Amino acid sequence: MLMRSKWGIIGVLGLFALVAIGCSSDDDDTTNPTGPTSDSPVGNYVGVVQSTGYTTMANVSPTAVGLVGESFPVTISGSLVLTMFDDYPFRTTQTTQLTEESDGVYVGSYQVGDPSGWVQFSFSISWDSTAGEWQAVVTTGYDTNNDGAPEQSGSMVVALKPRLNWSAYAGNWRAAVIYIDGETAFPSLEIQDAVLSAGGTVQGAWFYNDGGTVRALAYSNADEEAISFRMVSLGSTYLHLTARGLMLPTIGTIGPNPENWNAGSDSSDVHAVPMARLAAFADDDVLLSITGQVEEDTDGLDVEDEYPYFSADLVGQDVIADIASDGTMEITMGATPLTTYYGYMEMAGSGYLAGMRADTGDTWFNTNFFVLELDASNQTTGNGFMQGYDIPDLDDDSEIDDAEILVIDNEGVLTFGSGFNPDLFEFIQTL
Repeated sequence: MLMRSKWGIIGVLGLFALVAIGCSSDDDDTTNPTGPTSDSPVGNYVGVVQSTGYTTMANVSPTAVGLVGESFPVTISGSLVLTMFDDYPFRTTQTTQLTEESDGVYVGSYQVGDPSGWVQFSFSISWDSTAGEWQAVVTTGYDTNNDGAPEQSGSMVVALKPRLNWSAYAGNWRAAVIYIDGETAFPSLEIQDAVLSAGGTVQGAWFYNDGGTVRALAYSNADEEAISFRMVSLGSTYLHLTARGLMLPTIGTIGPNPENWNAGSDSSDVHAVPMARLAAFADDDVLLSITGQVEEDTDGLDVEDEYPYFSADLVGQDVIADIASDGTMEITMGATPLTTYYGYMEMAGSGYLAGMRADTGDTWFNTNFFVLELDASNQTTGNGFMQGYDIPDLDDDSEIDDAEILVIDNEGVLTFGSGFNPDLFEFIQTL
């Protein structure tokens, strides 16, 4: 589905759940454990499935057991109750009681499923002195007749990474997202709200430090893709991360490493600021002068119309932009103001405000993207672009899909002031 960034769809169905039947722990020790140390596994972690030690089971998809690189929350309480996926979107919390088998080795097990088949998980958790962290060696089994003896077996290693301390960044953020659809390669702009937690999550995806690169990977069963995130930069006033949606192959063997899936992939370039920072961009009645206009009759049905998208020559006219601290921008071109949500982007050392607006009719969409340049004081310079598309609603469902984006009727671009380098923004297509 176009016009919908996969970076924000974290319906995560990954490790340790086939038909997830779980329970929540009532143990008070799970609320605030201390540690961990090399002598005690008690603490809060991000579990990460490793590529080494992974063997699959023939009749159980890796997407139901866990994918290489998948990251998720793990807690071991003071009473050695292991809890996974607690407060994790679209997943059922799983718990198991660990026992100390020998000095520094803790074991536990559980199974999930239904009468048609049960997946068994057995853990051996110990300190990895080489990596300087705790790890779980997991043996998996598939019991098809519920006799307790698995007919198939597999394995994986899960590193228990320290959780990140994002207390300085926790809260609500506004994101401007450049989204590239994996099937059509069509770029679009989306404005979304995002939540960062003190424990190191963005929209519920759990990040960890991978040798200096902060990353996360989540599997979405609903969208049949793994979403791979990489944090480019993170500060108290600005965040930049990239995301790729690695789509599940429709044919052939499904491997446990999504990086090896030979299917199209979506990608997103995400720029975000705390909601409180939007007040820094607020400015009433910004005057934008239209200095350039480009239009294209994309479907070839308006060949005699000199202005197929804008319907008139707008060069020389002024546009008024009212930028509000609540994250909305009102653009007045003629008698009808256009209201859009906006976000903030940094490109090539400069700051920009970006907004997107979609107007729908009975059988069509009118989609506009606005990008305005900012100066060092976070105020508009008067330079910018507006990209617009007329898109038919072929199936009258009020949603833009891939088939409709491939048959755009008309498109156009307005230049405000002296503009800027349009190559910085992939969704500005026609100049």
